[in-house]
Amino acid sequence: MSRRLLNSLRFRLMVLFILAVGLIQAVLGVGGVLLRQGAVWAELERERAVYSRGEMAEARREAEEEITFLWKLLGLAMLGGLVAAGVGAWVFTTWAANRLNLVTRLTREIDPAHLDRRLKEDGQGDEISTLVGTLNTMLERIEASFKAQDRFVAEASHELRTPIAVVLGEAQAALRDQADGLEAHHQFAGSVQAEMRRLATMVDSLMTLTRTGEGQAGEGELELRGDVWLHEAVVEAVQRVGAASGAVFHVTLPDPAATGRDPVVRGDASLLAVMFDAVLRAAVQRSSPSRKPGVALAVEGDAAVVRVQPDNGGGNAGVSESELLIADRIARVHGGTIKPRDKGWEVRLPLVLE
Repeated sequence: MSRRLLNSLRFRLMVLFILAVGLIQAVLGVGGVLLRQGAVWAELERERAVYSRGEMAEARREAEEEITFLWKLLGLAMLGGLVAAGVGAWVFTTWAANRLNLVTRLTREIDPAHLDRRLKEDGQGDEISTLVGTLNTMLERIEASFKAQDRFVAEASHELRTPIAVVLGEAQAALRDQADGLEAHHQFAGSVQAEMRRLATMVDSLMTLTRTGEGQAGEGELELRGDVWLHEAVVEAVQRVGAASGAVFHVTLPDPAATGRDPVVRGDASLLAVMFDAVLRAAVQRSSPSRKPGVALAVEGDAAVVRVQPDNGGGNAGVSESELLIADRIARVHGGTIKPRDKGWEVRLPLVLE
């Protein structure tokens, strides 16, 4: 008998079942035989005065034969019961083990390339069916997590294109303006240095955002210690996206004297820059080449609101989950939201409490 079989749950359950049946048989069978033996001897004692010596010896011999027969019958019955219990336990545990083995085999066949596969539920309502349902639920979460990570990587690549495009544009301009001499090269080097620093900060911020967990980030999970002036953040985002895409935005900024509140939010400036860049790029993509996307910053109650409106002659600019995945996560990390509004988007962030 192999060590694997001895260590298997099937073998242990079978042994446990046989022991349980044997114990029940022993208690009931031995108890019954002992009761019958006591009754036989009690009857002989009552008949002692009636029987002669020879009749009493014959009666005792018959009683001993009956009791011996009962003990032998009990032994055979217990042996047969144990055999039947072993066979039944083996059949039952084999059936249960086969179901578990099937679940194990199908689970092993599911790899990252086939996360859409699910285990078949037999609907029997037992513990194995519950296990299958739990595994299917886990597979759904894993599949959603893999898809979200793929979307996150795709969106991160889009975010990294903006500073790269700026650097390439500066390089092309520097090559065209070689005649301007050393000053033009100094300006180009300074621009490259600034964009590379912004790129490094952006990568660090995106990595920090990734560690917060897909869909689980909340305000306070990142160290949002800095105060960000949204006037500057929005204008800089407009300049970056405009330089990379050639688009011209129609920008509306509030007058702090009229609103009584400065549009200042608590957050990570690099992450907020990534968020605004993503929304503005989406607006550019949905705007006609000759039109101007609109960007309006406002203060409403305890929130700063940035409304981005594509200028596409009335077309539909629905939110793309893949394009705005990072932007949505950044907004939620800062305690805010990004929602579709009038064929555009509305970014709402809580103001710093005075």
